[in-house]
Order: sequence, then C-alpha cells, then structure tokens
Amino acid sequence: MRSPAGLVFIQMGLTGIAEAVRRSSTSPVRSDVGELHRRYLWLMLDALRVHPHEASPLPVPALTSGQTQRLLAGRAAQPAG
Repeated sequence: MRSPAGLVFIQMGLTGIAEAVRRSSTSPVRSDVGELHRRYLWLMLDALRVHPHEASPLPVPALTSGQTQRLLAGRAAQPAG
C-alpha cells in the first residue's frame, strides 16, 4: 500500500458492511450474516499480501445474489443513525 489513506477506505468499506449487517439483524439473510465482515476483511488483507497470487481460503462463504439484495434492501428501508 502506498498511502495510509488506503487504510481509511478499507475501514470505510468494512464499516459499511458492518452497518448493513447491523440493520438487517432483525431479519438476517442467513445465520452467519454477523460474520460477513470477516470475509471482506480477509479479502482486503489478502490483497495486501506480498504474494497476492497465493490467496488463502476465505473464512465465510459469499452471499448469494438474493441474500445480497435482501441485505441491501433492509439497509435502504431503514433510516441512518
């Protein structure tokens, strides 16, 4: 990473994921949705590795398209704050 500012954007992305998950907690899209941030943190950190072609297995499976749509729909339906 060439700039510490890059870490700010990684943090913003993870914060957005965590916020979407928090808002969907009343009707989770699947049982492990609370661990979803781990998948994307892992992806981001793996991309920063010295040898990114040696990717490691992800700790949480990807959401399906339907699960992603339900998660984002719950985010849009609830006011921020």
